[in-house]
Order: sequence, then C-alpha cells, then structure tokens
Amino acid sequence: MFDPRVWQERTPPRPVRVSITRALPRLAHFGTRADRTPLWIRAGGVHLEHTMDGEVIGVCRLDDGQWLVNVRIRPRVGQEGIATMTTWVTADAVSSWPDDQPRSTRA
Repeated sequence: MFDPRVWQERTPPRPVRVSITRALPRLAHFGTRADRTPLWIRAGGVHLEHTMDGEVIGVCRLDDGQWLVNVRIRPRVGQEGIATMTTWVTADAVSSWPDDQPRSTRA
C-alpha cells in the first residue's frame, strides 16, 4: 500500500514508554491551576502522567525526515476505570521498554 521506508505498522504492537511532557509540552506548562479547576473535573477527568506505559502501533516518516510514532496509551479516567487513547507523537517522546523492569498492568 505505502512505501515501507516511510510507513510501517507494528504487528504485534511493541511496548514502550511515552513521555507525555515531550509529546504534549503545553500541558506541562499551561494547565489550569488545580484550585481553579472544578472538583468534578479533577475527580472525573483523564489523568495523564509525565511518563506512561504504551505501545507502538505504527511509525511514519514525514517529508522533512522526522519520524512520527503512533502510540496507544491507557490513562485513568476519574474513578471509573481506564480508557484507550491512540495518538501520534514525535519520536523523541518515545523510549524503548527497559528489559529489566516489569511492565505496568495499565499498558
């Protein structure tokens, strides 16, 4: 379908760590102060950690040579459980899974 040098799907997905602060830098610096956020949002909103367990499900190369990585993470949503989020991030936001550390049950 596409040239495999610029578009690859990962089957099976590969476990990785995703730096949310690198992937979404504005979240770390421009979030609303907790004391100004309504309690119902703080209690029921999506909880993104600085680094999250995830899976690479694909990669693509942009026309300027940069790589984008399609990752799937599973953040907590309020007290209700865990959601699945799939997003594209830059390659510097993804790191290999350390072989000597156990994988979280959330990813």
